[in-house]
Amino acid sequence: MTKHILVVDDNAASRARIQEVLTVAGMSVVVAENGMQALLIAKSERLDGVVTDQVMPMMDGCHLCQMLREIPAYRQIPIVLLTTEAGPAFQEEMEACGVPVWLEKPLTEQKLALIATEMLHPSVATKTKAA
Repeated sequence: MTKHILVVDDNAASRARIQEVLTVAGMSVVVAENGMQALLIAKSERLDGVVTDQVMPMMDGCHLCQMLREIPAYRQIPIVLLTTEAGPAFQEEMEACGVPVWLEKPLTEQKLALIATEMLHPSVATKTKAA
């Protein structure tokens, strides 16, 4: 069964790059430009995973994750958050938001491969800022 993944990023180039990697890995991908748009998509489609940027207009990635985790169908799906932030306070914030995996930007080929792996095999990645 093909995984249906939502990619959320206000940067069109980042969205396209992640979409390409996931599509090549055999997944169907829907994209959103911000958290509000993503939440509307999540309420109208059944998703198997989410890759979201943290800093976006209208609703950031953490808030989006909190909202998704309130929807019963999305309590356990894999979510990968992309960020430029780090540190213990940020890690606590991500745990409070229900984000199990986050990757620091910029996105390298290794990080893009980790995103695809996490969408196909949840929990392969750990709470991380992968190299």
